[in-house]
Amino acid sequence: MGEESGYTGQMSLRTKHLLAAGFLALGLWQGADAGPPRKPAPASQLGAGVIDVDLGGSIAGVRIGMQLDEVRARGIAVAPEGIERGEDKHGWVSGPVLFIVDGRARVTVVSIDLRRSHGIRIKGQVFGRTTKLPEIVHALGSCTSGKGSGGNTLDCPAADGHAVHFYDSFGRDELTVTLF
Repeated sequence: MGEESGYTGQMSLRTKHLLAAGFLALGLWQGADAGPPRKPAPASQLGAGVIDVDLGGSIAGVRIGMQLDEVRARGIAVAPEGIERGEDKHGWVSGPVLFIVDGRARVTVVSIDLRRSHGIRIKGQVFGRTTKLPEIVHALGSCTSGKGSGGNTLDCPAADGHAVHFYDSFGRDELTVTLF
């Protein structure tokens, strides 16, 4: 990964695993009556703006089970993460977003490193890159908060059987948002 991706290779393995998954549905699809085919918009990295987190089961419009080609078709530029994950799992990054895909190129995890983003939007409320987990817990009272092995957690079950998981590390200024 180069300087242009912003990836420094210094995140913990736990954080890298939490930063996995699928983003799609950014509205580049055109209906059958849209006229002659148009050239797709140039692909861009996620994170240039606020990233939408839908507690119904998507991050930036990407749902678990989507194909990596669908992510690309929506104009999201992805690059290999460069970390050997084994078991037919591969990481792809787009700005502060990590997608983990299986051997059939299906998204299995989508994750955002909030500190590297311009923020997230949940239920219309924007949380900036310096947001602390208690602020999100307060705003999303219907989710379950707790303590994990290395930090605080907030779990919000999604309608599709998956979950949106928020995690901060004890003693570190980081917060990740993961759909799995």
